[in-house]
Amino acid sequence: MKKIDYKLYSANAFNVFIKGELSSFINDESLLNQKMQQVESLLEGETTRLTGKTFFTITNLLDLNLADICTQFFKNLPSTKLKSFKRSDNKLEDLFGIFFNVKTDLVNASCIMETTLNELFKNKFNRIYAYEVCALAIAFDIEPHILFEYFYGDGERPIIGLLSKSAEG
Repeated sequence: MKKIDYKLYSANAFNVFIKGELSSFINDESLLNQKMQQVESLLEGETTRLTGKTFFTITNLLDLNLADICTQFFKNLPSTKLKSFKRSDNKLEDLFGIFFNVKTDLVNASCIMETTLNELFKNKFNRIYAYEVCALAIAFDIEPHILFEYFYGDGERPIIGLLSKSAEG
């Protein structure tokens, strides 16, 4: 199993990343400082690792494109799609196929430790880290921003397995 370099997805790394993103289109130094103070205020409650909820909250607060931010920030995540999870023309099979994978397959595809997955499955969901949300999305062939919206968004919760990049394209 490949290992995730947690430092690449830490609260500090995200702070630096966001500052770079904002600097690319905000020329007003005082506005940039104001935005970064908002970010740093939200990051104060984090440990070294960045939770999925804080990642989602900051991205939305700054009115950034969640799909783009996921693509850029998690570009080096070593997770892969589950080998036993393939899209078909049968939507029922697509929806329920995820239940036929064994946990070790999910551990290997997501690169998330089995103990962590066990905690998530025991409803210890409030501290799921941003890279874990992204890793699970990749494993199940779902666009990461869709899984973030599913977990933390305000709107309806669609059946996410049917809204993947494979189904859209």
